[in-house]
Amino acid sequence: MDKINNLFLLGNYRKTLKELYDKSVTSVTIPKSVKEIGERVFQYCIKIVSVEMANNVTNIGNYAFYRCVELRSIYLSQKLKFIGIRTFASCKAIQTIVFPNNITEIDRTAFRDCTSLIKVTFPKEKEGLVWEFEGCVTNCVIELE
Repeated sequence: MDKINNLFLLGNYRKTLKELYDKSVTSVTIPKSVKEIGERVFQYCIKIVSVEMANNVTNIGNYAFYRCVELRSIYLSQKLKFIGIRTFASCKAIQTIVFPNNITEIDRTAFRDCTSLIKVTFPKEKEGLVWEFEGCVTNCVIELE
């Protein structure tokens, strides 16, 4: 039996994703039927390289992508408002992140130990959300667009 390499969640998938048990997945595409990514859904999925969210996801739960150490590419939903505790913590391959205009809350530990992170982009009107990235390298540039 072939392993699943790409996970495309299709159709009327639950509005809240729960835990993914297949840790061999390398890419994830989340459909517009999903409004929330629950806690710990993809934690320890160490082979995930990319995640693409449809624009209906508003919340990403605590530890959702925790220790996805190969995760390099993240396309965040334009409706995203909330990123929880250590959501992307220890995702050591992430280099850049661009936050959408709707973002209202990002836990200060959400990107802890993302040691390859070099550029973070916030919408200008969200300047108040800029905080110190715990455990990130000191040359991380924060931009307002």
